[in-house]
Amino acid sequence: MKFLLSCLSAFGLWSAFSADIQLVKDGKSDYTVVTAQGENQMSDVAAKELITYLKKSTGVELKRNESGKKRIVIGLTPELKKKLGKDLPVHGELRIRTVGNDLYLYGGGKFGNMY
Repeated sequence: MKFLLSCLSAFGLWSAFSADIQLVKDGKSDYTVVTAQGENQMSDVAAKELITYLKKSTGVELKRNESGKKRIVIGLTPELKKKLGKDLPVHGELRIRTVGNDLYLYGGGKFGNMY
């Protein structure tokens, strides 16, 4: 439940500031959910929770790890870590970032990606 509330709040705030990305439109989505390589098990749990609650709220079930799609990336990828440098999230902090059409959801600490 904590994840759901955090996710809905995050998406609500995110959608207010970014009208360019639509996760679901007309009952379809161009997005796939992926977890960053080497991330902990909590990233996998977060991906499953995201897929579950987006389906409950929109009726659309996002797929996992499909190539050729826009991505919702859960966790820090090596490329994103390099770009962030020392500006990494602290324990329990959630960050949302877009790069092109990709959406990155990542946090600090073992459970950061769950928030």
